[in-house]
Amino acid sequence: MKKLNIVVVLVLVMSLLFGFTVFGAASRTPKDALVMAANTEIFISLDPAICYEVLPAVTLNALYDNLVGFKNVDEALVIQPELAEYWEISEDGMTYTFKLKDEAVFADGTEVLAEDVVWSYKRYLSLGSPSVWLLESIGINKDNMDEKIVEIDRKTLSMTFDAPYAENIVLGIMDNSWGGVINKDVALEHEVDGDMGNAWLTDHSAGAGQYVLDVWERNTMITMSANENYYGEKPNLKRIMMLEEVAKVDGVKVVQTPGHSNEYLAMNASWGPLQDKRVRQAIKYAINYDEIVDVIMAGELLTNNSQTRQDEAAKVQSDLKRVGIDAEIVIMQASQMYPKYRAQGHELIIAGWGNDYADADNLAMAMASYDAGQLAYRCAWDDDYADALAVAGRFETNPDKREQIYEDLTTYWHLNGPFAMFYQSVEYWGVREEVKNFYDSAYGYSMTFNWGGFAK
Repeated sequence: MKKLNIVVVLVLVMSLLFGFTVFGAASRTPKDALVMAANTEIFISLDPAICYEVLPAVTLNALYDNLVGFKNVDEALVIQPELAEYWEISEDGMTYTFKLKDEAVFADGTEVLAEDVVWSYKRYLSLGSPSVWLLESIGINKDNMDEKIVEIDRKTLSMTFDAPYAENIVLGIMDNSWGGVINKDVALEHEVDGDMGNAWLTDHSAGAGQYVLDVWERNTMITMSANENYYGEKPNLKRIMMLEEVAKVDGVKVVQTPGHSNEYLAMNASWGPLQDKRVRQAIKYAINYDEIVDVIMAGELLTNNSQTRQDEAAKVQSDLKRVGIDAEIVIMQASQMYPKYRAQGHELIIAGWGNDYADADNLAMAMASYDAGQLAYRCAWDDDYADALAVAGRFETNPDKREQIYEDLTTYWHLNGPFAMFYQSVEYWGVREEVKNFYDSAYGYSMTFNWGGFAK
């Protein structure tokens, strides 16, 4: 067989891949404050319409409330109302009508109105965020938004989708950071050259969340203070501080939470021998997954992502060598790798996928539906049966039948698909002993993060 190229992303980040660490000396930290060490280089914008990076996105959970949000209920992420008092679904399953809470107010004390929600969502589509595909995937886009997102009265709005998707898919997508509702009047007060307040919202907040943004000193510090006008349950801590570097001290314990991302080897199903599913199966069977988990990932709390993936690539290279397949490791920066991957220009590639919403549909469409234009597309895997199962899962209303669809798809995908799944991530957090409720608060990271749940 021709020598394969394994592309490895070289991410120039030396801090935590799947989280951040909580430190800070008790003698210097007030009881009602939380100090967190975090690599803030990934912060590009704190505008809900633009942000699409994990740590910045969960930071937005503190600053903005959505219509609905995920909560940890007995170790499951379950949709709960936030700004919405309730919602109703039309008989055909395509129109959702949301009634806002009467008591919901922004940080400046003004009412949260339906026009704020409608404006925020249309603004998101108009600005063309990298995450805009999420709302487009359920039938609302820039061209049809005026007819699909409608203000009914001061406290009521409706959204009409293009098909009767499973409720958890629709509401899960709406819980993404783009769904943070912005105070329309405040944003427009700071509008410059028609940007709808984008420049100002990059490092200011105008939401109805539990906290307000005090200051963001790039690559150095982010501070947030409790929203005195918060309409819901008040946060336990008055201040959150993220610092680029905080001294490590005694009294720190490690908290482990389930991760919501996956590490995998992807194969280009349109390239040479990889067109044959038997070759792809041989590669998948050749990899020693236990050694990747137990040896490469063992005990790594503060991981250098580039080194981890290089180690994974070396392990795959060694495993493939044992079955007569030669593979060359090619290291690239993300800025080089992603255009190549999206253009189906790879042979083998090691990468990761972080979930956007807590429903099996997110993984099924990304990894099994070519037409979705995501990972299956990047790997040129166009399989009618896999696509049909992924689509069927979107519309099945019976939970048991829906679970069976995804079981069938998973089995078929493992045998026929172009991915060798290494592991689902586990997140490790260094937490001072006096910080309480961390596990429950961080359970939904990277899709939700309950900042107000912390206590000391």
